[in-house]
Amino acid sequence: MSPFNFYAGLIVVICIAYFYYKLIKLTIFKELDPLKRFVIPLIICLCLFFISFIRIGHISIIYAHFFVFMGLTDIVFFFINLKRENKIVIHTYISFLFTLIYVIISVFLGFKVFETDYSVTTNKMNNSLKIAQITDVHLGNTFDGKGFTKYIDEISELNPDILVVTGDFVDDETKKEEMVIACEALGNAKTKYGVYFIHGNHDKGYYPKYRNYGKEDLNNELIKNNVNILEDEYVLINDEFYIIGRKDKSDKSRLSMDELMNGIDNSKYTILLDHQPNDYNNEKGKVDLVLSGHTHGGNLLPVNFLVYAKNDQTYGMEEIDNTTFIVSSGISCWGMPMNNVTIQEYVIVNIN
Repeated sequence: MSPFNFYAGLIVVICIAYFYYKLIKLTIFKELDPLKRFVIPLIICLCLFFISFIRIGHISIIYAHFFVFMGLTDIVFFFINLKRENKIVIHTYISFLFTLIYVIISVFLGFKVFETDYSVTTNKMNNSLKIAQITDVHLGNTFDGKGFTKYIDEISELNPDILVVTGDFVDDETKKEEMVIACEALGNAKTKYGVYFIHGNHDKGYYPKYRNYGKEDLNNELIKNNVNILEDEYVLINDEFYIIGRKDKSDKSRLSMDELMNGIDNSKYTILLDHQPNDYNNEKGKVDLVLSGHTHGGNLLPVNFLVYAKNDQTYGMEEIDNTTFIVSSGISCWGMPMNNVTIQEYVIVNIN
């Protein structure tokens, strides 16, 4: 069992035990004989427990929020002068209602994709440049290959000069046929300068048994569709700006920023693609623009606090030492298709 599943299971057990404690105090069960009063709530809780094994990580998050809502209403009703029986019934209903509203909003935000625009100025280019960024597709989680194709068509209608894909294009559970369709969609994207791709930590696959292809198969499909893969490489476009692609932080062979920048003309505009926003100290002042993803904007409470702690930036635009850093929340969720901290998006960066 992975550490994540262990803690998810622990959350489930604690929440269900607390829920059982609340159930046996309801009037509807108190009026039953002692055996039924014990057994019926137990059956309900065992059903909830076995449901958890469908997707234990996902279910544990829902249970945890129900647990939190019940705890909060416990505190509120402690100060309200109601009969004890009414307190238990009312606060249980309120907790369930809040949890239901939370799930509905989170699922909506997990599937809805927005367009987010940024503007950056520079004196290094004579012409404006429109960059479209897609990151953290995690194909198959909230949409399949055909769904991804629709977003590519939507982006193409905006007439971007260049499209960049900044990692986690596929996941362990992404089917090969969906990956092939999505690569074809990238190949059909309408841009002036083409499509550029870097790998994220999930693209190589953590659990090979879940899918019948590897990183090389992904690369072959991308190359077949004229997608430019950058692995600690750079390319000068139109003799005016560089696209620099870093290997992911999880790849121990990746170059340092000083090694990667060797040979680059700093009088030209430099755009760095780095999946994880974790190396700002070594990137600031060395390039003009850094585009990242990985964080999903924090994704879900309370996971977002861990994300904040592990990354230099979680979401949005920030300028440090003449370097503009932009972190996208991604076009799809990872794991659970729910989101309550930020939005799902693709990014348009207008450089003027």
